[in-house]
Amino acid sequence: MCPGYTAVLHMHSTMKEVRLRTIICRIDKKTNQKTEIRPRFIKQDDAAVVRFE
Repeated sequence: MCPGYTAVLHMHSTMKEVRLRTIICRIDKKTNQKTEIRPRFIKQDDAAVVRFE
């Protein structure tokens, strides 16, 4: 996924269409440490901090 990607976010009983605005950082799942700041994209099963609009 990269900025501009559109998805449907499900939270409890609410569904909302959102767009990925920015990827802030990628996180290592084992250590919970930031591994890459501002990556260009993220892949399936990556952990990341992102901003939606």
